[in-house]
Amino acid sequence: MQTNDLLQPFLFNDTPIKGSVVHLNSTYTMALAHQTLPLVIKKALGELMAASAMLTATLKMEGAMVMQIQAKGQLKLLVVECSS
Repeated sequence: MQTNDLLQPFLFNDTPIKGSVVHLNSTYTMALAHQTLPLVIKKALGELMAASAMLTATLKMEGAMVMQIQAKGQLKLLVVECSS
């Protein structure tokens, strides 16, 4: 298992296919260290953190991206900020 954070872009030559592999083990563990959250919220937080890291990596400027999810039900509001 990967123990550190990693953002590795990839590209398939001669195709329009590209993407990134993201591992946020350290950051995710630190974010949840002092939290007692239901599993569904932990999963949503991890997914939003990964999406934020991938999207921030595509920015062509220094700065931060804030992403939020608003819903009805157990998860009302989830906010993640990621800086370049």
